[in-house]
Amino acid sequence: MKAEKHPTRPAQVIFLENNLSYCQTELGLTGISANPDALIVIGRSAGLSDENRRKLVTLQSQIPKLRIMTYDDLIENGKAVAENLFGPLNFVGYNVETYFKPVAG
Repeated sequence: MKAEKHPTRPAQVIFLENNLSYCQTELGLTGISANPDALIVIGRSAGLSDENRRKLVTLQSQIPKLRIMTYDDLIENGKAVAENLFGPLNFVGYNVETYFKPVAG
């Protein structure tokens, strides 16, 4: 078992990649992954400069299973998914509760 040094990846991740079978069987970490999907939700869009947004995009491109978004991005993403499922949702602003009423048929 060994963990090599890497300038941008933590030693624990490298150890897990190099010793995945050992971690799953000997340590009982069944189902553990060396590269899990991750979602990080940070702040509001208004507080994020264009430069910082570009930095986040660059970081995400370096770590394919990482997604970083603001709370506003999360709301917009959720709204888009809901509209794809149910049709237009007529959101007027934030802190609005929207209920989907199925069409009687």
